[in-house]
Amino acid sequence: MRTNEQIVDYINIVRKQNDLSINELARKTGLAKSSLSRYFNKSRKFPLNEIDVFAEALHLKPEEILGLNPTSDNFSNINSNTYGENIRKLRSLHKITQKQLAKMLDVKPTTVASWEQGRNKPLMDKVIKLSQVLKVSPNDIMGDRFNNYVDKNTYFTPQRIRFYRIQNSLTQAQLANKLDVSEQAVYNWEHGIRTPKMFYINKMAQLFNVNSASLLAIDGQPKICDSYILGILICIPIIGTIACGTPILAEQNIDGYTTELFEEKPDGTLFALKCQGDSMEPKIPNGATVTVRLQPTVEDDEIAAVLVDNDEEATLKRVKHVGKQVMLMPENKKYDPILLNEENPGRILGKVVKVSYNL
Repeated sequence: MRTNEQIVDYINIVRKQNDLSINELARKTGLAKSSLSRYFNKSRKFPLNEIDVFAEALHLKPEEILGLNPTSDNFSNINSNTYGENIRKLRSLHKITQKQLAKMLDVKPTTVASWEQGRNKPLMDKVIKLSQVLKVSPNDIMGDRFNNYVDKNTYFTPQRIRFYRIQNSLTQAQLANKLDVSEQAVYNWEHGIRTPKMFYINKMAQLFNVNSASLLAIDGQPKICDSYILGILICIPIIGTIACGTPILAEQNIDGYTTELFEEKPDGTLFALKCQGDSMEPKIPNGATVTVRLQPTVEDDEIAAVLVDNDEEATLKRVKHVGKQVMLMPENKKYDPILLNEENPGRILGKVVKVSYNL
């Protein structure tokens, strides 16, 4: 059986895996937020008489929280130091420092150190990122008990949840309500920020009337290039046509997602465009993927994504301000500039921060 502190740690881990805020957990349990905060910071002892309430809120059995049923605990069969030793050995094998690994995973170096020392266990989304960086299966890091989350040859595809949700005419808020999770949790799943537990994958499969396998990609382990150890991979929505009056990142504007590598975590909200045409060659060739940071203005000579008049597709041009007018300058000299003014209005969607294309 777990100690009182271990019970609190376990509940807190499951809460974070379910993308539940303390406010949401307070609502589900009927307890005061201030009380939960005191339990989690361990200034107040956890009340064992409330175990059933927390078990129901977190979709667990009371025995799982108490640690009376080891086979149901996703990590209970792992020696407390095994996963930490695996992380340390694999990190050393790839000649990555704790600081470098922390940067790739968007965590603090002290967090990596706590994993390697066996003081804390990485959450599921971090285990998957670890497996990608270290080029092994999640089982090689956490042991066979990881199968309770996702099979070692199974990788979750965020786009599939979005596809089936839209196919079933559900908004993110409606799906969240049916799953009894926050709308933010669904958003995180669809954008690859977090990975749902198998409990929610199975529940979504029932809602969508498909097999659980339909929500998972059975393609084996993703291939990660060696340069991954030098940067951070970011999942970015690709914008197609832009419906009139809608925010740039409205669901109906998103055609899919792309993954881009950055040396460090970029600022702001990003979206991607597929370049069509040769007006920006040679700087931006036809077919290139352009990453744009959402912002309403840019400086002179910066390249921006601009929505001109009533067009549904953004154009990419270098911006020059001339008095109260804006000139959109192509790189290719065979094209004429576009003048934005009261008669020919337009709006800047954002600044181009990255261009990617195949040679």
